[in-house]
Amino acid sequence: MVRLTTTGALDAGFTAAVGVLPAPVSCLALQPDGKVLAGTAQGTFRFAPSGNPDPSFSSALAATVLAIQADGNIVVGGGFTFTAGGATYSRLVRLTSTGAVDPSFTRNTTGAWTPSTTDAILLQPNGRILVAGTFLPPGQPVVTRVVRYEVNGTLDATFNNNLAFTNANGSTSSTNRIFALALQPDDKILVGGNFGAVDGTFHPQLVRFDPNGVLDATFGSISTLSGSVFSIALQPNGRILLGGNFVNTGSGSAGTLNNLARVLDNGQTDASFSTSTIPNDIVRAILVQPDGAIVLAGNFLTIGGQSAVGVARIIAANVLQISEPVKTPEAKIYVWPVPTNSVLHVALAAGEHALYYELLDLLGRSVRFQTTTNEPDFQINVSNLPASSYLLRIRLSGSIVTHRILVQ
Repeated sequence: MVRLTTTGALDAGFTAAVGVLPAPVSCLALQPDGKVLAGTAQGTFRFAPSGNPDPSFSSALAATVLAIQADGNIVVGGGFTFTAGGATYSRLVRLTSTGAVDPSFTRNTTGAWTPSTTDAILLQPNGRILVAGTFLPPGQPVVTRVVRYEVNGTLDATFNNNLAFTNANGSTSSTNRIFALALQPDDKILVGGNFGAVDGTFHPQLVRFDPNGVLDATFGSISTLSGSVFSIALQPNGRILLGGNFVNTGSGSAGTLNNLARVLDNGQTDASFSTSTIPNDIVRAILVQPDGAIVLAGNFLTIGGQSAVGVARIIAANVLQISEPVKTPEAKIYVWPVPTNSVLHVALAAGEHALYYELLDLLGRSVRFQTTTNEPDFQINVSNLPASSYLLRIRLSGSIVTHRILVQ
């Protein structure tokens, strides 16, 4: 495990402090305090911001996916099965901040909701937990699903947990997998992976759910997309970036887009996305930085013909350009007190209406999201957020405005 500086150079001090790990790292998660969790086949480890191993954390779980909850607990997915405190845990578990198993997470461990694999985890702002993987209903073949759990691990009965991801002809295969989940500001859920249909509806590799898990009929299919989507990321204008091992031959004026593509909010290929930034091999992960720059990681050696081995950042104007809605510098919102340690007060300029607000941390991760009412002002409780700087983003009727805040 290594850390890079903002210019892409190796942070030698961090790398030296980490040392040599016992197995390849399969997943990473960054805590709000800067500590780093790393999942490997030989256990899950935690490191201080300096890179030094954290002796206060200990877990033998072989994690393939990690997600950190707002209270510091850690949701872990992997191929493990073990017994602790007389209970059996399989493929999905929650750990406390010290790495101990959290027995209060009472996820179903038998019947139709027993995971065979856990491939992706998405934590929603309301605390609910989306899990993508393969499940083994009694007496039935393995089926690929997205399932939602309550904060305590019980099945969320308000979510449509029964949608099956299959091949285009409806048959099931071990290759049907879901690798990527992403939450849009309106709480709709993007799902990417290797599949051809969802409950008999043709949707190759990419689909969108309404907040209750029902297929979103307004999100169309890309019939020319073949392969696997491994990563999904949202740009500030709502455009959707896809990374993976795929070919999209129907990209309009953009030509054929391999391994990296962008789609519109209706699910169709964004023809304005240029082939000048296409990697020559698989894209495993995408990160949109707070300034809009796009960081890619994967198996590629070049991007757009330029040398870029494994990790690269894209700043091309065609890729980063955004259309309405845009961030506006005008004084359309008023926020006080700044800094604060409890409650933020937000007032809108006369005639403005807020559709939603979102708080982002320094890594661009959403830590608060809430749709708003027609009230001209509202409050945001930040009392349980770690002391740090945050970006408040408010979607007005015709634009997005942002404001830097400080929580002490």
